[in-house]
Amino acid sequence: MAPKQAWRFDLMRAGLVNGSTVGIFRSAAPNGGLSAEPIRRRSRAIAPLLVATVSLMLALIAPAAAHAEPDPVAPESASAPTITSPVSGSFIGSSSATVTGTKTPNSEIQVLAGSSRTNVCTVDNDKPTWSCAVSRLPSGPGIVLSAVQLVPGMPNTESEPVTLDILAPPTIAAGSAQPTSGLVQGGGYPDATITLSIGGGRSWSFPAASDGTWAYVLPRTIGSGTFTVTATQSTSFSEDQFSGPSAARRILLDVDPPGAPRITSPTAGSALRPAGSSFSGTGENGATVDVFAVTASGSDVAVCTATVSRGNWSCTSESLPTGTLTVTAFQKDVAGNVGGGSRPVGVRVAEPAAATPAPDPTQGVDPSPAPVAPVDPPSASPTPTAPTPTSPDAGPPPMADSWVSSTPFTSGVPVLGAGELSWLRALILAGVAILLLLVPARMLATTVGGRRPQPQALSLTGRNRVPTHDDPLPLVASPSAIAAAIGIVVAAGGIALFANPVHGQPEYLRVFLASVVAVALLNLASTVLPRLLARQLFTDAVRVTLAPRLLLTVGVVALLSRVLDLQPALVFGIVFTATVAAGARSTRGVLALLRVGTVFVFGVLAWLASTLLGPASGFIDTLLTEVANIGAMAGIGSAAILLIPLGRLDGRALLVWSRPVWFAAATIVLTVLFALLAPVVDVWQTNGGILIAVFIGLGFGALGFSVWLWRRVIQPALTAD
Repeated sequence: MAPKQAWRFDLMRAGLVNGSTVGIFRSAAPNGGLSAEPIRRRSRAIAPLLVATVSLMLALIAPAAAHAEPDPVAPESASAPTITSPVSGSFIGSSSATVTGTKTPNSEIQVLAGSSRTNVCTVDNDKPTWSCAVSRLPSGPGIVLSAVQLVPGMPNTESEPVTLDILAPPTIAAGSAQPTSGLVQGGGYPDATITLSIGGGRSWSFPAASDGTWAYVLPRTIGSGTFTVTATQSTSFSEDQFSGPSAARRILLDVDPPGAPRITSPTAGSALRPAGSSFSGTGENGATVDVFAVTASGSDVAVCTATVSRGNWSCTSESLPTGTLTVTAFQKDVAGNVGGGSRPVGVRVAEPAAATPAPDPTQGVDPSPAPVAPVDPPSASPTPTAPTPTSPDAGPPPMADSWVSSTPFTSGVPVLGAGELSWLRALILAGVAILLLLVPARMLATTVGGRRPQPQALSLTGRNRVPTHDDPLPLVASPSAIAAAIGIVVAAGGIALFANPVHGQPEYLRVFLASVVAVALLNLASTVLPRLLARQLFTDAVRVTLAPRLLLTVGVVALLSRVLDLQPALVFGIVFTATVAAGARSTRGVLALLRVGTVFVFGVLAWLASTLLGPASGFIDTLLTEVANIGAMAGIGSAAILLIPLGRLDGRALLVWSRPVWFAAATIVLTVLFALLAPVVDVWQTNGGILIAVFIGLGFGALGFSVWLWRRVIQPALTAD
């Protein structure tokens, strides 16, 4: 191939030139011909440049071409949002709900609630649906919900409104750690019906006020303890539907009234000043004591108020009317329960006598002084000041800790030596009890019960056959008589302790010890002394035996005292009996009189010791005071119960031997018993309980006398006819 054809072929093969291009190169030769070398060198320089340029253009154009799609055209209008749940007309018993619906993708939704169109939720996502948890819904009928859709560059659109009836749960005010007597407060919908529930069980319904506030006092029949309280509410627009329950609250209920406080100063018959007189005593820790006085004309006067701290209280009066006053103290515990009044104390209030003015030493003396020998002036001494007198009315020093805190057994017994009127009242009550209770009880026993054979001993556990020589020895030996006696006495002391409320504080360990000691001393007095005296009066041997069955009587009396809320309590603590094997009727009667008299004297001496000991100020003093108080309650109470002329009690043997002696003994013992229970009688007079007791006594007396009259008089006459 010729040279000219060769380079042209090379360019054409490379695809860079065609025939016309070659013509350009050809004309470029100076002689009109073609020069192969220059054209070949230029083609070698231009070819890479062209290849690079084309490659760069393809690299820039190729991605755009690969992704080239039509630009989205913004819609001229967006679809309106919707609310799919909840549906219109629904009832929601809560302030929170989940609202769902549809919308345009990449748009924002705002949920508006109520007439104020408050924004309660905002949703912004790229989905065609939306969901929002709302927790601030208003309560009321016909609450309107709507969803507003926001799209950039487009006007806002709104959903169709949804109308709902919404009733949020009521609220219960947060309680304090202090116990309450049952008051529960809170808030709800105006004029709604609030239903208060305790532990998901018992419930009570009551209306709320026009501003939505409510308060309710739980009934005292619930008892004391810690309870969980919740509340729901309903309205006219909710019809039969209730709101959800409120947040639960734990409350500490204390519905037991405190015992009567004790006034230790001033004492009966004291003379007081009209202003600045001190009053002090004992009570329940944390309680508020209010002291009142009643004048001779019957007017009530508020004296002073104090808070019980460590079992003691004291306050000072501002102004008292002159004359004779009867002072009584009442206390209200931290839960708001008000107990009975203290034992009234009679005092006299009088103006202090005017001081006689001292004579003027300058009167009748020659003004010109007589010359005297010069003497050294005495050394200056401070002006004497009157020492601050120690008030005899000041209360006892405060107790140190909870181990010596006051309990109902510390200050429950009134001071021995009350006024004449209280003893006269006790004597009248004793006569009423004998005529309406003891005598009718004996009438019923003799007419209805009749004589029955003595029942044989029934063993619920143990042998049912005669032992033989090949019986194995018991694994545990029977306790000795002394161990059994100690165990029964300790049990009696523990049972008697429950005659008053026991709250589990550490001081009740001290009270338990005092109760056991008092019951042990009482049983020693009821067995040892009658046995020694009986040896001097008759020759029949006196047998002292342990009677575990009497523990049932101890428990029944303690339960009766607890139910009737007696303060001081009625206590029975005898667990031993004293009998003669084959003595005559007079011997058994005298022995019964000795036992009743010994137990009664023990109680009176314990009452006197309690009065002499006065307010307790330390552990030993408090323990001795409680031993004396429990001894007084158990001694006088046991003597009164032993005189009941029924069963195997000593009162029956005494009545069979001598009715006048029994009447005299019953009158004395019951008079002292009602004097001991004077604070209880005062409370019953205040709340009308004394009338209920009299009506019950009249009914029982009428029943006993009617049965006796029918069986002993009317029925024999009808039979004779």
